[in-house]
Amino acid sequence: MGNPSRNFKTKQEVHPNQNETVETVTVKNNRWVRKPETLARFALSDSSLYEKISKKQFPAPYHPYGPRISVWLESELDEHMAQQLKTIGKVVIS
Repeated sequence: MGNPSRNFKTKQEVHPNQNETVETVTVKNNRWVRKPETLARFALSDSSLYEKISKKQFPAPYHPYGPRISVWLESELDEHMAQQLKTIGKVVIS
């Protein structure tokens, strides 16, 4: 959580046809998770979710489809769940 690179890699490269630098993003083994699934997965209400996000206690959402659609990377949610389980003393098998 809070890592600006999050769970993807970026790199700068020169586009072969345009002589300009472009940034490419590679995401491995991820899918977008919409808000209803995120709420159900963590047993949170809307207000609890956004309170935790504002306190940096939950991964912030992405908005790739516009400001009204919140999505999370599944790997970030998995990582957050694993951290929560470690906090309460449960064994995490990855």
